[in-house]
Amino acid sequence: MNRGEHLRGAPLSTRAVRVVAVSEPNEPSHEKGRPDEAADQAPRNMLAVPRGSETVLLAEDEPTVRQLAARILRRQGYTVIEAADGAEALALVERSQDLQIDLLLTDIVMPRMGGYALMERLRQIRPTIKVLLTSGYTDSTTIIVNRLDYGVEFLGKPFTPTALARKVREVLDTQP
Repeated sequence: MNRGEHLRGAPLSTRAVRVVAVSEPNEPSHEKGRPDEAADQAPRNMLAVPRGSETVLLAEDEPTVRQLAARILRRQGYTVIEAADGAEALALVERSQDLQIDLLLTDIVMPRMGGYALMERLRQIRPTIKVLLTSGYTDSTTIIVNRLDYGVEFLGKPFTPTALARKVREVLDTQP
């Protein structure tokens, strides 16, 4: 198991966030403290992850997960626009047609509008947008994989800061 802050959304009926610290050779232990404190203490191996300057639209309904993911990405040099769900993310894009967005990073299961619906609506407006879907429901991996289109990647929760940063960079570096 990897060390670092692990993020996982809970089933819809209980909507909770679990932030767990476990051991990995190159990352410090975060046994106590707030999740945002954990993100402030950048793991040593994050220095080896390529940085970026692109803009990421982050749609995540769990505030703690959203804030921690945004902080991790900002520390890697990205501009992050946060939305609490798909409907809010879509409204942000529709209000700001000239807003440059390089990547949509979205949870699949959210109230009002989920990640798949958001992706489909955004692709009508911006057909070349790169997409990274996340979900804590990795037991349904077959369903998730079957729904993935060309140009759409998946990152299961929980994920470490390093895994998030590397996957975002990987997706951004792919050719359209």
